[in-house]
Amino acid sequence: MTTFIATIQLQQADNKDYQVLDKEMKKENFTAGKTGKGITLAEFSYRGATSIQHVINAVLRAAEKTGKKFSFTVIKDKLESRNKLQHA
Repeated sequence: MTTFIATIQLQQADNKDYQVLDKEMKKENFTAGKTGKGITLAEFSYRGATSIQHVINAVLRAAEKTGKKFSFTVIKDKLESRNKLQHA
């Protein structure tokens, strides 16, 4: 299984908007991670046998439900990939 990390920033958002984001990300099977200072940045993880495009589409669906403009990044967890190589 692969782990992906999604970091999302909502523009002109408050705590309520990030609560909506959290709820929608959980519906897309993400696990909540860290939240930045002043709740201006949220981090989620996704673990599964899927493509990065699938994860990107899931982030888009969830973030759009907030009604806010947003930006995000999705990365493949390199630490997990490194651990797989060491144990192979």
